[in-house]
Amino acid sequence: MAHGKEGDKYALVREFEAAMDPEVLRELREQSGGMYYSGTANTDSTEIDLMALRVVLVGNVDLASKFLLHVDELSGSDSLRDALAYFHRISNFSNVPNMIKGTYKVPAGDLLHSVALDVLDDARATKSFTDRSDKASFERPLFEAWALAALAARADEHFIDRLADALTSESAPQRIRWLRASHKKFRAASD
Repeated sequence: MAHGKEGDKYALVREFEAAMDPEVLRELREQSGGMYYSGTANTDSTEIDLMALRVVLVGNVDLASKFLLHVDELSGSDSLRDALAYFHRISNFSNVPNMIKGTYKVPAGDLLHSVALDVLDDARATKSFTDRSDKASFERPLFEAWALAALAARADEHFIDRLADALTSESAPQRIRWLRASHKKFRAASD
């Protein structure tokens, strides 16, 4: 997974995981449900909080977990806290349409933009953008996928075109329009 000094951190994660009661670990993973930013793991997290979070993330395969782990591998605890802060801020939106339209107002650094692009520029990632039913408005993996798409667009404007070409759900064209409009507002505010 990671090499050198960072690899030692994940050795500690495995030790931490091995020392945890298996039932507690199972409950942590079930309860997280992708909502890593709603618990104690946030910008004020201690290293122990982040270690517990890493244990949960390593066992997950969703886009948000991949994103958070990649941020952590590349830049460590401070950047992981920044990523958690981003997710915490987007969790204040009431539904996917409002979040897509409003993400241009949510700050995030260049590292988060590029990591989101890396995670989402995988053809397998597009399945996370599909509603189970087109009426879903706050399905957690869907919510996070669109939040990451907003970050990825900041790193590469053409990402939106690639995403539009890959998505087939009925709600995708409207959401792509909202993403383009939000990205345009982000660019205007950045100039």
